[in-house]
Amino acid sequence: MLYVLVREIFLAEGIPLPPEYRNLYGRAVAGNFGPVGVTEIAVDQLSPTMSAIKERRPDILIRRYKNRTITILEVAAAYESCLEEREMEKRRKYQPLAADLAKQENGWRARCVPVVVGDLGTIGRLRSYLDDSDLFWPNVTERIVTYLQREVVCASADLLTRHLLL
Repeated sequence: MLYVLVREIFLAEGIPLPPEYRNLYGRAVAGNFGPVGVTEIAVDQLSPTMSAIKERRPDILIRRYKNRTITILEVAAAYESCLEEREMEKRRKYQPLAADLAKQENGWRARCVPVVVGDLGTIGRLRSYLDDSDLFWPNVTERIVTYLQREVVCASADLLTRHLLL
């Protein structure tokens, strides 16, 4: 799921996807990608902070120098019954990091966006974040949502199939 999201971000920003980004299992590899000074995308990297913050390794951290914004994306799959709780948990967990990063970069805006998809493909409040014009790109919003839903539903079906065959 993380790989799909980051791939779409790379495509939307016009950054070529580096070949070392994906490992043998198709999972995202930790690292900093993108041209420095334009858009930097950090995947599963420890973020330096000014204060003591426990949670400093978000799934994706995007720095856009053009609009002076920092976006923290925390990706998770959850049961349909606890989708909102998981979103609140992710937001509560990484909001202090967003505030600290905004304080470090004077005049920059930082926000935490929980990307939580339900096990049956429910998106929750993700669409409202994706429609925010300076956060994401309108031309890829539906494509990102569709890919995320497909990834989660296929994984749920695979898991269910394995358990039923046992």
